[in-house]
Amino acid sequence: MPSTRPQPSPGPGKGLERAIQVGMDLVKQAREAARQNAVQPSRERQMAAEHRAALLRHEAAVRRHQGRIAGAKAGVVAGTAGAGIFGVTTLAEVFGTSSSAAGALLAGGLAAGSGWVGWRARRRGRDLQAHPPIPVLPPLPPARLRHGARGAAEADRVANALIHLYDLIPGVGRLYPQAGEELWRAVSDVEPLLRGQVDRLASLDRIEWEMPGSTAARAAVEAGGVVTARLRAGADALEELTAASVRMLGAPDIGDPVPDTLAPAITSLAAFTHGLHAASAANLRHG
Repeated sequence: MPSTRPQPSPGPGKGLERAIQVGMDLVKQAREAARQNAVQPSRERQMAAEHRAALLRHEAAVRRHQGRIAGAKAGVVAGTAGAGIFGVTTLAEVFGTSSSAAGALLAGGLAAGSGWVGWRARRRGRDLQAHPPIPVLPPLPPARLRHGARGAAEADRVANALIHLYDLIPGVGRLYPQAGEELWRAVSDVEPLLRGQVDRLASLDRIEWEMPGSTAARAAVEAGGVVTARLRAGADALEELTAASVRMLGAPDIGDPVPDTLAPAITSLAAFTHGLHAASAANLRHG
């Protein structure tokens, strides 16, 4: 007959063990994150540095552009005032009239001149506002997840494929500019979508890690599986695109002019070499 004695409830020792385990997991996670940061590929660090430098250059260009707009607006006032003073004084000297009479004679001309100066300044201001500096920013390093997170392997596949594609695009463009532009456009279109999926997985991973056993954590696990499947499909497509780009780099150049270009130089050098040997042999015979 089974015993009906009540089982002892988990005491403080169980809670302490749980706390110790959570602490050990956190320490392990922190060490793993530090290790990943220490071994972050230099290529990605370089991409981050180049992106920051380009962003600073763009911000400086925007400030200069805003200064030119402000200068155009200020030029309207300064030009109008200068034209009025100069016109009154000049007409007074030419016609020998008083400044008040000269002002009356100048009224129509000053109005027309001011209108022209103002129109020109306003047009320049409109042109400046219609053509702000366009940011030309190199790509950011691809997004990654912490080691062991749901979808981390897929995120790493996406990151590695993107880095290789960024390196392949210039070579494809030199071989066939239209193909290079199409490749760059395709990668630029899908990169934000893939980055967004990795960012969502990072958010879901934090909920799953920080709220274990909760309804939110279970929902995060389910949603993470769906997003991971999409990211896996994106990684597959990117790797196929990388393979296609690699195959294209092996294609022959149009015309392949290298042999034809170098052939005359090869012939000339061979002739020079033959002539030097012949001259050396002649000197030996006559010596």
